[in-house]
Amino acid sequence: MLTPTLLSLALCAVPFQDDEPPLPDPEVVEAALEDLEESFDSEDPEVRAAAISRNSLVDHPDLIDFLLDAFDDESDSVVEQCIGALRYLEHEDALEGLHRAYRRDKRIRRAPELYASLIQAIGQHQAEESIDHLKDDVFKDPQRAVIRARVLGLAHIRTQDSLEATIELMRRAGNKRIQPYMREFRLSLMVLTGVDRGLSQPGWIAWWNENKREFELPEEQPRLPRQEHETWNRYWGYQYDMGRGTRREDRGNDPEGGTPPIDD
Repeated sequence: MLTPTLLSLALCAVPFQDDEPPLPDPEVVEAALEDLEESFDSEDPEVRAAAISRNSLVDHPDLIDFLLDAFDDESDSVVEQCIGALRYLEHEDALEGLHRAYRRDKRIRRAPELYASLIQAIGQHQAEESIDHLKDDVFKDPQRAVIRARVLGLAHIRTQDSLEATIELMRRAGNKRIQPYMREFRLSLMVLTGVDRGLSQPGWIAWWNENKREFELPEEQPRLPRQEHETWNRYWGYQYDMGRGTRREDRGNDPEGGTPPIDD
């Protein structure tokens, strides 16, 4: 078994090519698969979940296949770990697997916490092909965490299509029905547009109707007020070091989402 230090070095051993993430050293992949297979012989879900956690940086199709198979595990904590790992892996198989689970896995859909985590993991990848998954009827699964994952996931994808999908989701429900979720919609629309029309659904729709023909989506995420900035960065796992003025992350890529806040 490779030590954590050797694992970190080996994961960086292969250079980037054609913007594809580097594949880890074959020895790392073999060791990770052996560890996972041995751990999954255990009846203790904590042992299985821990194995996923310690191998979650091995960005390789064989590991992704193992994680996707583990979605059938009887323990929700194990499935949660699988989703968490796939959330950050860069290989295209990771997002494809998340999309497939979204379409087919009825067990996850019946568990609101898992389902919200799955949708958040899809949004983390910032892929335009995820928009159709995220813009499903916002009240199809009316749990707050699920709605939050959909709305903030759309805002994590900086495209005109994502903005229009967010407006359409908000427009689709009546004002009374959508109002309890307007904090999520407000944050999402502020991130995408740099505009703030508060918690009023009619106010946002009126603004969009007036501006949609000329509006150009900002290329970079606009600066947010401090509270909204902290909410956004905390949700996506971004950290901002206020003392040094540099950006850090808990995990994953460093997209334009982690901009410094506007002081109140």
